[in-house]
Amino acid sequence: MKMAAVAAAAIATSRLQSVLVDDDLYINQRLGVAFRKPANWGYASIKQFKIIRDEYSIAVHSEVLNEEMRDWDLPILTITQCPLNERIGPSIVVYVEKNELEEGESLFSVMPLLQDYHASMFKGYSRVGNYRAGQVSGCESVEYVSKFIYERRSGESFWVRNRSLCSVRGMLMYTMHMMDMPEQGINAQEEFDRFEQSIMYV
Repeated sequence: MKMAAVAAAAIATSRLQSVLVDDDLYINQRLGVAFRKPANWGYASIKQFKIIRDEYSIAVHSEVLNEEMRDWDLPILTITQCPLNERIGPSIVVYVEKNELEEGESLFSVMPLLQDYHASMFKGYSRVGNYRAGQVSGCESVEYVSKFIYERRSGESFWVRNRSLCSVRGMLMYTMHMMDMPEQGINAQEEFDRFEQSIMYV
């Protein structure tokens, strides 16, 4: 059965259940997003994500900013190939927030502002290639690739490739950060392709 049919059936039969997880299928009716996670990857709890976030120093210029970031909103979901804290591996982090675009403003037009925002936060941050505008599940979307240095407080550091997909639907903005480490021999682009193709805004 195709994902659209599965999602429609789930929505029709479980109106009182805001989140449905069925093996690789994830549907969040309250936030209007559904997708299939990569096979054999696992969901990490928000508590785990906070622990791993607190163990890393990611702001390049300011320890004050590092501390502030630890109190910012957590993602709604983290999907990882490897259990957090055990070893490095690819992951997908999903954020949903209020759509702050003004009337007549496109998602593509605000990408430079997001670029400046990320550049201020991440060590060695830079965009790789151009922004790519399009649609995902009928919604305005922009995809781009960046890289940054992920630095543990122990001193260990490595480059992370971050493939980001931003979409807007009504009052919500969805951001999917898909991260792997090609310089460490960890390449998950095929998994990310399948994940992105499965996304539905419902």
